[in-house]
Amino acid sequence: MNETVYYSVVKKWFLFSIPFIFLLGALFHFVFEFTGNLIILAPFFPVNESIYEHLKLTFYPILLWQLIGYLFLKNRVKIIFENWVVSNAISIITSSFLTIFLYYSAVGAFNIHSTIADISFYFISIVLGQALGLHVYNKCRHNRNLFLLSIVIILCVFISFTAFTFIPPKLPLFMESSTGLYGI
Repeated sequence: MNETVYYSVVKKWFLFSIPFIFLLGALFHFVFEFTGNLIILAPFFPVNESIYEHLKLTFYPILLWQLIGYLFLKNRVKIIFENWVVSNAISIITSSFLTIFLYYSAVGAFNIHSTIADISFYFISIVLGQALGLHVYNKCRHNRNLFLLSIVIILCVFISFTAFTFIPPKLPLFMESSTGLYGI
């Protein structure tokens, strides 16, 4: 497969990821409540309305989509596994930081409290995270250290979602603003 076709396939996968991640994240928002607050699901789905818990709506859908993508594309276009992992870490970091930044900018700087704004920020974060992830995938060339760092970052995020869901730090990021409660 030539380089142009290869890039086209990977680019399409990243572009198709945007609505999938957005819709899956919207669905994930309600899973914990719909399942009767099953504790075993708490690390994977938001347990309250804190900003931190909502970062799960970015992390897990990106990982799921890109895992499916890797398994689907690896034999078709020779996906470079190390680049794929690095691009996912970059997408997760970018989407997460943008979600936090846009939310606190709107609330803190402009006193905007709007569900429509929150959903828009989530969508913008996904779009920019996936765009940067695609760019990194295409430019990163077999950097073993960056690959290992990406694995560590993804594992640390997973561990933090598990730990901080049950034992959240007493910081505003972890507090549900409507109730003042933390965690589960």
